[in-house]
Amino acid sequence: MKFLNEEVKLEINVIGYEYEHSRDNDDSNWLIVQIYIERFNGQSWSATDPCLRTMELVELREWLLSVLEKKVSLPRLYFMENELFFIHDGNGNISIALDYALHPNWKKYDFNNDSEEVFNFLLDDDELKKLIIELDKLIILFPERKFDC
Repeated sequence: MKFLNEEVKLEINVIGYEYEHSRDNDDSNWLIVQIYIERFNGQSWSATDPCLRTMELVELREWLLSVLEKKVSLPRLYFMENELFFIHDGNGNISIALDYALHPNWKKYDFNNDSEEVFNFLLDDDELKKLIIELDKLIILFPERKFDC
């Protein structure tokens, strides 16, 4: 998924299951997320972390659909891990917050002083539809896995 504004380009990619061969219903559904940030002032960073579950891809898709349909019930979409979350302000702006392992200071992150990096994007209906289509593809590529235990 790609996001762009006048200050930054942000890419969020799912690159695989964290535990490809796990047969545990919880462990087998963790996904590895890779982000790439490029600020137009020359600063950039990338990070990779298993911070999203397969069912959270579905939650993100449904949340973006609610934004598109102007029926957002939750202005903030949080996941089990707090590295990544989404905010909708009601005016078409979607903010993406990156924290902890996805934060640019991760190697020297100060839990007492650092906080999430937030990027704001004004997305029109066409851009939202494209994101939803991308998520549809990811949901097919990385479906929720269920095993009889």
